[in-house]
Amino acid sequence: MKYPTRFEWGTRMRGCDGRDKKELLPAPTMEDLTDDLLIEILSRLPFKVATQYQCINKKFRALISNHQFAVKQAVHLYLRSSMLICGRRICPTTFYGILLHPPHDAMSIPSQPHEVRILASSNGLLLLLLRSTNLYCVCNPITGDYRMLRCPNIGFNEHAGLAIDSRTVSSTPPQYKVVTISIKKSGSGWPLRLRYEFEVFSQGFWGKSSRSPAYENSQFVSGKSVCLNGCLHWLRKDGSVIAFDVVEEKSRLIKKPPGFELGNSTWFGITDGMITMVSVLRKGIVVCTLCDYIKESWKFTTKIPHIAIDENGYNHVYPISFDGMQLLMLLRHERMDGEIFKYELCTKFWKHIGSVTMITDSSQVFVPFVPTLAKVSLVSRRRIPICLHQLRRLLNLSIEV
Repeated sequence: MKYPTRFEWGTRMRGCDGRDKKELLPAPTMEDLTDDLLIEILSRLPFKVATQYQCINKKFRALISNHQFAVKQAVHLYLRSSMLICGRRICPTTFYGILLHPPHDAMSIPSQPHEVRILASSNGLLLLLLRSTNLYCVCNPITGDYRMLRCPNIGFNEHAGLAIDSRTVSSTPPQYKVVTISIKKSGSGWPLRLRYEFEVFSQGFWGKSSRSPAYENSQFVSGKSVCLNGCLHWLRKDGSVIAFDVVEEKSRLIKKPPGFELGNSTWFGITDGMITMVSVLRKGIVVCTLCDYIKESWKFTTKIPHIAIDENGYNHVYPISFDGMQLLMLLRHERMDGEIFKYELCTKFWKHIGSVTMITDSSQVFVPFVPTLAKVSLVSRRRIPICLHQLRRLLNLSIEV
C-alpha cells in the first residue's frame, strides 16, 4: 500500500471538462492538533524524552509544564514509580529509593547532617520537613522547583499532608495545599473525646479551618496522610480514618471496618483508586479496602500468609507497599540491615529481592513517588536546601525514566 506524501493530501474536485482534479493541501502537523490530544501523546513518552521536548517551542514548553500533563504523565509512568524513605533518628540522614516495577535493592544517598523527613507526595511534588529549622519544603526534586513554609504547629509538624486543589488543575503552576492537623481535648468528662484543628496553607498564607466535631479518643498510627477524591486521610489506631476535604475545608470520620484489627504494623495507602489497609497480625496479613467511598463500605479482599520464620517474628515485619498485585515487606531484626521481600498474589510465593542498610528506626515510612514536571511557584528567598540535590541524585540512580 502506497501512503500519501506531505503534498498528496487534498480533496478531489470535478472540473469543467468533467475530469477529476486534485487540490493539494499541506498535510496536518503537530501544530494542528488540539492541546488535549497533544498532552495525551506527550504524556506517553519516556520521561527524559518528554523533558527534551520542552525545548521545541513555547507551546510545547507550556503544555509539558501544565499540571494536567503532570497528572496524565504520572498515570503512564506508574510502572516506573519509586519509593522514597527518609530516616528519622539517624544522623546523618540517609535517603533510600526502591524501584517498584520490578522491585530491586534499595539505592541509598547520604543527606546533609540534619534530620529531613519526607512527609507526603502528590503528582511529582514532595512535602519535606526540615526539623532543625522547623520549616516545610514543597518541592519537585526533578525540576528543582521549591518553596519554603514556616511550620504553624511545633508539636504536630509531622502530621501534615499535601494535596492539589482540583479547581486549579489547569493553571501553571497549580494551587497546592499543605494541611496540618493537631489534636485538642474536648471537655473534661470521661470517656475522653478529641477534636481536630486543621491549618491550611493556600495561595501564600496559612489559615485555620473550622474545628472538627468531637470524636472518641484514639491516636494516629503515624503522621502519614493519603490523598484521594480531593481529601486527605489520616489513619487512627482504632481503625477509623479522619478525612479532610481540601476544597470545602471540612472534616469527617470514616468508621473502622467491622471486625478489622490493626496489628503491630499497618500499611495505609491507595490501591486501584481505593483506600487500603494492610495489617500484620499473628494469624496472618489481612488486606481491607474501602470499596464504596460514599457509603463508607469496607471489604476484606485478601489474606496473605506470614513470611516470618518464627512465631514472634511478625513483630519485626513492616508492609511498605501494596498495589493489588504484589506486597512489599521489610523484615528487620535487631542489629541487622532490613531485608525486602515480595509476595505476588498470582504465584502466592514470597521472594527475597534486596536489602536496606542502616535501618535502625522501625517507624520509617516509605512514600510513593512518580516523577513529573509539575511546577512549584518560586517565591521563597531562602537558599535551596542541600537535600534537594541529594534527592535528585537518588532519583537519577534509582528511577528508570
